Amino acid sequence: MTLSSRSLRRASALTLAAVTLVACSDSTAPLDVSPEQLEVIGQAMATEIESGVTQLTAQDAMTGVEMPQFSVQRRAPGGLSGLSLNLQGASAPSFQVVGTECGVMSQNPPTDSDADAVPDNLTITFSLPACRFIEENGTFDLTGMIRVTDPAPGTAGMAFNMALDNVRFTFATAELSGYVRRDGLTSVSASQTGLSQAVSGLESAVLNGYPSLGVDVDWAATFAAAQGSTITHGEPLPDGTYNVNGSMEYRQGGRSAHFNITTVEALEYSAECAAAVAEGLAWSPFVAGTVRVAVRNDGSMGFAQIMYSGCNEATVVYVGQ
Repeated sequence: MTLSSRSLRRASALTLAAVTLVACSDSTAPLDVSPEQLEVIGQAMATEIESGVTQLTAQDAMTGVEMPQFSVQRRAPGGLSGLSLNLQGASAPSFQVVGTECGVMSQNPPTDSDADAVPDNLTITFSLPACRFIEENGTFDLTGMIRVTDPAPGTAGMAFNMALDNVRFTFATAELSGYVRRDGLTSVSASQTGLSQAVSGLESAVLNGYPSLGVDVDWAATFAAAQGSTITHGEPLPDGTYNVNGSMEYRQGGRSAHFNITTVEALEYSAECAAAVAEGLAWSPFVAGTVRVAVRNDGSMGFAQIMYSGCNEATVVYVGQ
């Protein structure tokens, strides 16, 4: 089984913004943030949020993909350089199928004592040579381990824990070489009012020609089903609202920049849009909602506003004070 497409995409989105900060900063200057850079960080955060909501269910968190592809591209606004990750070939979620070319499960099929689609204790290991992909534009290696556990394996429910341990994408292309590494913990608990999620992630990157980079993300989120809808284990999420609040930190050597993430208007999750996203027919599972990304402890700085509408890609704009 291979790693989630959302996990793969988010493993580059944060580094994209970090590279943007480095590319536009003097190596000896404080790690200040311009309005253009804050917009790029907002774009990265939008990807992180979209990834987060898909990890509210274990089956979606473990959705399989084929291979990642790295490229260097120009980013608007301001023509900022960055690292992007494009994904091809998303497939339907399944705990019962082992990828023939990458990813080895500790059990096949995974043990699921209460039949709630959350494995009791499943480890997936990515290693070479099975997880080496050779394409026309370069070589890409996927290594590391992810683990999904059921905190109450004898009682059917939605709760689960997922850990990423040294999940590393090492790449060598004509344009760029290096690696991006992701470690982190995600936990989901359930109550009568909905789902609660805690995400803590540490991403680091070593890219040829750039200083070493680090990104920390910590947030708490909640999901509540829409009136008349029910959250059922083993089934896709129904329509509902998603609220996320937390913090981010970018580091370059001894320099850092800190950001607060605040939900201003609850994100309206659409099950129909989410299904369309999985089929490649829509950009986002949200039909409305606003999230703000602001530089911490800088009252004179504006913020990046992330806005969603009608299953479309997030609109990110800088709003000055």
